[in-house]
Amino acid sequence: MADFLPDTIVAVLSVLFSMARFENQRWIRARLNGYRGSWQLLGVLVDMTGVLALLFSVAFLVAYDYGTSVEQAVGLLVITFVGGMVGSTALGAVLGGDRAIVWLLATLLVWALAVGLATHVSWFGLVRL
Repeated sequence: MADFLPDTIVAVLSVLFSMARFENQRWIRARLNGYRGSWQLLGVLVDMTGVLALLFSVAFLVAYDYGTSVEQAVGLLVITFVGGMVGSTALGAVLGGDRAIVWLLATLLVWALAVGLATHVSWFGLVRL
């Protein structure tokens, strides 16, 4: 069973990243449904964050698999999926639904957590940040 468990810090950061990505995706969905502000640059940043976060998630999982093992990568995927869903559901229940301040903070947190996660893999043996 221990073969499937990723490093604790990587698992925690990955779950937090998943939760932040989910809140960013909720903001993108709200924007698609007509929720707009007066600052268009912020909208572009929100949309780009969602796309780049998705691409980073896939690249990180592949790089984590390359640096550790398939078992740990699968374990990280399961922990991230389950933890992200449970955490996001709990956050939504506690805060009572959609909140723009949560979306803003989560979008900023996506960038910080991506940098944090990027330092925990070797990026296919090329560089370790």
